[in-house]
Amino acid sequence: MLCPSQSSFRTTVHAVILAGGRGKRLGGVSKADIMLSGRRVLDIVLEAAAAVADGRMIVVAPDSVVVPDTVTRTLEDPPAGGPVAGIGAGIAELEDAPPCDLVLILAVDTPGAVCFVSDLVEATSRSGLDGAVVVGGAPEPFIQRLQACYRLGALRRALALVPPHGCSVHRALGVLKVAAVHTAPEFSQDIDTWQDVVDWHGRVQP
Repeated sequence: MLCPSQSSFRTTVHAVILAGGRGKRLGGVSKADIMLSGRRVLDIVLEAAAAVADGRMIVVAPDSVVVPDTVTRTLEDPPAGGPVAGIGAGIAELEDAPPCDLVLILAVDTPGAVCFVSDLVEATSRSGLDGAVVVGGAPEPFIQRLQACYRLGALRRALALVPPHGCSVHRALGVLKVAAVHTAPEFSQDIDTWQDVVDWHGRVQP
């Protein structure tokens, strides 16, 4: 898969991968376990995050999803609370981390993350804002708040203002001031349907 050029940076970054969704439009299949060119989607996204994260790697997922031994697993309580609850569970594992740390937030169904994670971290580090989000998609680009990097302190403040379970991502994270990282639609495309799986089979390298 070809990616745009990305500049280097140095900062402290944690990663939270949201893998607790039900995949309703996929017939209830676990998105984390979908195979693309012989690799699980979760492993593809973890590899992308590991390329920029020098802190904790956290996967928010049920026990049915296998995670590497080096990764912390957690899950919102009660389960199936939605992505905002998942983010809350993830950053709860960073209780001792300082607010200036950065947190890469990725939905598990973003196998193109390798093409924009370094740009997100660099934009957050340089902007002085609360974070940076991907702006991409088709037919018109839109803000992808689950393809993003945020300052940990900003995330804590935003989540403290909303009830986590069932809260929309826009309501919870829309208050944050973020930089835009514009990305080609093929890099930011998520996996919601089996056609999306077919599309990604042609882009992910074994």
